[in-house]
This record gives sequence, structure tokens and C-alpha cells, in this order.
Amino acid sequence: LYDMSKATLVGLFTIFLCLFSISVIIGAAGPPIFDSYQTTALSQGVDMRYNTSQFNWEIQHLDKLNQMLIFKVALVNGRAAREGINTRLTMKTSLYGSKDGFAFNAIVVDKIESRKIKCSQGNIHCDEVALLHEPFVHYPIYRVDVRFLNAEEEDWIQDAVFIWRVFNHSFTLFELWFRFTFLVLTFVMLVWFSHRLRAYKSSEWSIEQKWMTALLFSLLAYNNPLFPLTILADSWFPEFLDV
Repeated sequence: LYDMSKATLVGLFTIFLCLFSISVIIGAAGPPIFDSYQTTALSQGVDMRYNTSQFNWEIQHLDKLNQMLIFKVALVNGRAAREGINTRLTMKTSLYGSKDGFAFNAIVVDKIESRKIKCSQGNIHCDEVALLHEPFVHYPIYRVDVRFLNAEEEDWIQDAVFIWRVFNHSFTLFELWFRFTFLVLTFVMLVWFSHRLRAYKSSEWSIEQKWMTALLFSLLAYNNPLFPLTILADSWFPEFLDV
């Protein structure tokens, strides 16, 4: 560092800016993080304004690369032009999983929760409310059942928009390859740097060389060689290691 000329420092700084710009471009041009699938209750022939109405919906063709499963609802405010809404709605939700589309295994059964509903005046769609969150995808097919238990008391409800949200396949593959590439580059740099330092005794290393060694080992851990297990293994431990 002390022996570098001004031209060398400018060149290194330029290379850093170029690499940073490339990473920003890759992030902006890369695949979307989530895939969203949505439908409305009325389009499925279900009027959620009645307590006895039940909405059923399946999502198919899922696998480990979808990582997790999120199910949300956004109510439609029929009085949006006149007033906003701030209330609570009691919902009963069930979730089932299937490997073949015929036999369904219960995952969540009749979960009853009172959820806060907020709708801004002038906006026909209320804020999204998360009803279910599955941290791991165990089945290729999921079915959800939803009922609003006190919907008849809320005459402002016009419809309900239901949303499945999962990780995009392409994004998961991109994330795996991106991490793996930089993991390999970090390992190669660590081996090369360690080989160069063999010519000196550890007591003769400068403070920059000592910190560089520590940073390379830390970067190796940061890139997490066990990251694929967070997708492939149904356990909280790989997720804990990735924090």
C-alpha cells in the first residue's frame, strides 16, 4: 500500500467502482424474488360477505426451490370513495398439502385469528394481511380454506383478493450460483494470499496482512458454504447459520 503510485491507486479504485456497478446491474436485471398468484373470491363464485361462505384454492407445481409459502388476503372496500376502514375481522384458515392432488394431509386446521384490517380512503384495496406462512415447502400441491366469521357485520366488504407468494425458481438458482461463485473466488484468494505469506514469519506480518487474513476467513464464512442446506433441509439450523 505504501509503495503504490497514484496511478495504481486510481486504477484499483476504478476497478472497485466497475465491479460495484456490475453487481448493481446484475441485481436490477436479475430475476424477480417472488412469484405471486392471485384471484378474487367472486371470480371463484364465492361471496365472502356471508359467514357461511368458504373460499378454497389450490397452488400446484411447487418444490424445494420455492423455499417458502406465504398466503395473504386484501379485502376490497366497497365504500372506498366515501371513507376509510379500520376494524378487525375474525378469520378461520386451514391448510392442506398433497403429493398427488388426491390425498391431502392437514397442516393447519381451523386456525381462528382476529386480524386488523386497514383501508385508506380513496383506495379500493385494503392493506394485505398475512394468513399463513410455511417456512418450508414439503408438498408440490397446497390447498387453503378460508372463512370470515363476522363478515356479515362488515357491510363495506365488496370482495376479497387472495394471494399466494413463493420464491421465484430462477431467483433461487441465481442466488445459489452467485453465492457459490464468490465462495470459490474467496477460497482461491485465501489460498493464494496464504501461499504468498509463507515467505515471511507470522511475527513479521504487517497489521494489514494480519487483518486481510482475518477478513478473508470471515468472508468465507459470510458466503456460507452450507447455504444450500437452507433450501434442501427442513430444519431451522441451516437458517440459523446463515444469519
